[in-house]
Amino acid sequence: MKLESYSTYDAKAHFSELLDKVAARRRIIIRRRGRPVAMLVPLPDEVADLATYLAGLEAEGLVDPPRRSRAALAPVVRCPGVLRRFLAERD
Repeated sequence: MKLESYSTYDAKAHFSELLDKVAARRRIIIRRRGRPVAMLVPLPDEVADLATYLAGLEAEGLVDPPRRSRAALAPVVRCPGVLRRFLAERD
């Protein structure tokens, strides 16, 4: 089976379409400057717990662990009334 191949530019521009193709059990190669750098593959049907599956891939050395945990992300700061003040200053 010949794999479909997309440049990083095309992959970003058509990402939703690529996900639809992967959901239909197809594999997609992503190329940067003409060289393959990644492959989008469908998850196995038996994957019930994504965290456990990813931990297994990390243990096999197939994926790198996250660089930082989700807890390390800063919360979004809400500024009530900022849009109203912006529009008032604009007039």
